[in-house]
Amino acid sequence: MRNGKFGIFWLEPRKGKVVVYKGKFPETIEVEGSESHSLYTNLRTANSGQVRMDILTKHPDHPAVLTYLDMDYARSELNDQFLGEFYSKANESAKAMLPNLKAYLFTKDISKVKVGAQVYDFTATDADGQTFDTKAYRGKYLLLDFASTGCGPCWKAYPDMVKIVSAYNDLQVLTYNLDESIEVWKSIADRQKVNLPWPVLWKGNDKKEIFNIYDVDILPSFFLISPKGEVLEAWGGTGKGRMAAALRKHVQ
Repeated sequence: MRNGKFGIFWLEPRKGKVVVYKGKFPETIEVEGSESHSLYTNLRTANSGQVRMDILTKHPDHPAVLTYLDMDYARSELNDQFLGEFYSKANESAKAMLPNLKAYLFTKDISKVKVGAQVYDFTATDADGQTFDTKAYRGKYLLLDFASTGCGPCWKAYPDMVKIVSAYNDLQVLTYNLDESIEVWKSIADRQKVNLPWPVLWKGNDKKEIFNIYDVDILPSFFLISPKGEVLEAWGGTGKGRMAAALRKHVQ
């Protein structure tokens, strides 16, 4: 809906019925004739982690089950041991549907990037396939911008960002998008006349893991890195005052 609320329902290749009520959406979605939707609903409304474990164990390859698990593992009352064993036993096609769970399992014991700590280096590619490595910018200040194509505040921030960072010759900016909607991003940029003079990164083998390690829970999120690789400041949101103040304070 326009207010950002969304609902998920499952249909199968046979006759069924879906009724969507505006009131109390999305809880009021009704689906008849879909075993997949019943399975998905049972997982979401289960009254304990044990009930969910039973359903997951019985249907380990079902798309509705895997979608639920990848979206709601953090709220599912499932312990890390079960999550780890479920993922390790999953076949390759099932694992492909669990990128968020994989990122969680691979990063849960890694310290999150915080102010005063060292940067967690990563590599990623832009739309043309050129690879960029954060480690290559030692000796310069580095501003990491974690964003996404569907992030309205991100687009709102770009024009001010371009003006603010242009005053600093010893500063490199990298935007890393959570999604991979390159053509859609280009279309929006053209429509809004946004031309970023720094690399916009899209693909990385460990992208979701990187977003987890940087503990990105709001978009955009920014991390200002010193020439020695120390995180000087970190903040989320579009406030241009915060960015301008951080750069004035730290960047020579």
